Amino acid sequence: MVKLNFQVGYMSEETNVEICIAEINRFYKYYQLFCKSPDPDSLREVLSYAYSVNEKLRKQKITNFFSSPYYLAIQALRNYAIHQSELFNISKALPIDHFAKLNAEVAIMCLLPRKVIDDILTGKLKNETKKAINESFIFYQKYVDIYPCIFNFGVTLYFEIKKLQLKIQSPEFKAIEKFILYEKSNNFNHYIKKSNNFNHYINGNVSTIDGSSIDSFIDTSLISLFDYSRIQDSLQKDENGMTTFISSRKPLPEEWFHLKSDDECIDILYALIQEGKVQETSKGPVKSFKCVTDDISMNEKFLVDQFNKFYLETYGGK
Repeated sequence: MVKLNFQVGYMSEETNVEICIAEINRFYKYYQLFCKSPDPDSLREVLSYAYSVNEKLRKQKITNFFSSPYYLAIQALRNYAIHQSELFNISKALPIDHFAKLNAEVAIMCLLPRKVIDDILTGKLKNETKKAINESFIFYQKYVDIYPCIFNFGVTLYFEIKKLQLKIQSPEFKAIEKFILYEKSNNFNHYIKKSNNFNHYINGNVSTIDGSSIDSFIDTSLISLFDYSRIQDSLQKDENGMTTFISSRKPLPEEWFHLKSDDECIDILYALIQEGKVQETSKGPVKSFKCVTDDISMNEKFLVDQFNKFYLETYGGK
């Protein structure tokens, strides 16, 4: 009888890990569906499985994500959808032929009306959850994009899985892993993260290069996820399984900038000044620079804008 009890306990422990793995597989399965479907139910499913993954891992005392701002923001959304109201999201994609006109690192947007997030923020939330929402979502005038937060949670979960050495074999997980390994081999960041300083994180915000209204662009120019998937499927794949669109197109200004070191950026700026293409219009702590010729690339113009933003945000209050 003692031996039987030991065997039952041992099998239960194994089963508990398998239950967690099954839930992780479901999250990545529904994440992939969420990326292809505008149906609000797909958002509800991916939020629910993110929450459930944390609960399963927490109850088995394996790990938890309460220190992750991405999870805290997702948990708040999930609780709102379950206990208070529906989340009627607008999931669309940026048209590929517009990428040269945009500063963007991702093609998919999952938009909620600003009022929904405002309602959540005015509810009974802990301060750390409110901070997580403000840091993890991308706020526009009329909309809030929650896709970068969900993507970043998927990346956080991936690295936790690798740390715990859990054996995940589902095709959806393997697809995420292939993407991350591709980025690592090309020295890209894996997180989409808002950044106000001069490091090399990817910015989850989408903006127009010419400064026109991004809200107007969202209203008039986004395409359906079905059309986006169809276009992606029509593109040829390279030897890594990535589309040739990603691997062969010219880098966007923000991509080009993030691949440069701080020293390289400084060298480029001062070369532009020496060539007479850029003038330093303000000295002192809050330096500012102005492009004074049309003979300057979009990449160089973006770099100058980033220097102006850096000095203003770093020294503007001093």
